[in-house]
Amino acid sequence: MAVYILVAVQFVPETPRFLMGQGRVEEAFDFLVEYHGNGDRTDKLVLFEFEEMKNAIAKEREAKAEQWSVILRSPNNRKRLGLASLMIFMTNLSGSSIIYWYYTIIYSQVGITDPTTQTGIQAGLNVLTWFSQIAAVALGRKVGRKTILLWVWPLLLVCLVGLCATR
Repeated sequence: MAVYILVAVQFVPETPRFLMGQGRVEEAFDFLVEYHGNGDRTDKLVLFEFEEMKNAIAKEREAKAEQWSVILRSPNNRKRLGLASLMIFMTNLSGSSIIYWYYTIIYSQVGITDPTTQTGIQAGLNVLTWFSQIAAVALGRKVGRKTILLWVWPLLLVCLVGLCATR
C-alpha cells in the first residue's frame, strides 16, 4: 500500500494554495478554473477562492515576519508556554491514551475477549469521557481551571499508583 501511494502521489496535481505560495499564481488560477469553474475563467466561485487564497497567503507572510522567539521574550509568554507544555505532558501521563489505543489487548488480558463486549465497554467509556469533559467545563467556570488541575491530576496520579500497586 505504501509503495502504491508513493507512486500515485507523483501524479496528483499540486494544490492551488501551494502553487500560489510558490509564486506560480497563473498555474493556481488555471487549476481553480479547471477543477472548480468547469473551464469558466469568470466563474464567481473561482474568482472568490482565488482572492481568498491570495489574501490568506499575504496575511500568513505578514505573520511570519514575527519570529518564534517572541514567545520566549516576556515572562508571561514563557509561563503560558510552560503551562501549555505541562497540559500536554500531564494528559499523556494520565494513561488514557494507552487505554484508547490498546483497549482490545487490555480487555483480552483481563478476560474480556468478546469483541462486542469490548466495543460496548469502549463506547461506554467514550460517552463517560464526553460527559466528564462537559462537567469539567461547567465546573471550571465556577471553581476555576487552576483548582481543577491542582486537584484532579494529583488524585489521578494516586489512583494510577494504587492500580499499579494492587497488580
